[in-house]
Amino acid sequence: MSYRNLWSEQPPVDAEVFGTLKIQRINSDVLIAGQRSSYPQAKIWKGKSLKPMHYSFTSVEKREAWIAEQKKDDAVDTAYKNKRKEDKKIAAVKTREQYQVGQILVTSGGYDQTNVNFYQIIERPSEAIAIVQEISAEPIPGTQGFMCEHVKPVRNAFMGKPMRKVIGPYGISGLGFGSANIYTDDSSHYSSWYA
Repeated sequence: MSYRNLWSEQPPVDAEVFGTLKIQRINSDVLIAGQRSSYPQAKIWKGKSLKPMHYSFTSVEKREAWIAEQKKDDAVDTAYKNKRKEDKKIAAVKTREQYQVGQILVTSGGYDQTNVNFYQIIERPSEAIAIVQEISAEPIPGTQGFMCEHVKPVRNAFMGKPMRKVIGPYGISGLGFGSANIYTDDSSHYSSWYA
């Protein structure tokens, strides 16, 4: 028997359903875990949970007030989650509009060195997809130091194979270090290779 099956409890088929809640009212004088209880009780399963919240109350009125509060909280949570989901969709559409064929993306990261990678968008087969390919970088004259320099991309100097990437609400991720930023022509990026 698995741990999940040992502690889980399915809501009864006659449980009241409200939003993401399943509510079971247990009336006085019932046998629970081998003991007789004389207090009104309630069990509430939230979402996909198989482990209910189980409470006893001193009166039916207090139980009903608590259940009403749980319903109110669930309605507020559901409205908040739906709004966040809608906001995320709107942000994704706005972000996707920013990425155009020919644009250069940059990622930067590292621990005891700073690696800078540049990518160029070579195709947009759909609204949410960009085909990108890594391009080489060149040092900016006069910025060299001890095992470091500032670099800029070399447009159309492709390296490696094209990659298919999803444009999410926060940009294109999965390229080097975190999300890729859109490169602007007047920016330079610090690169180091301390060993």
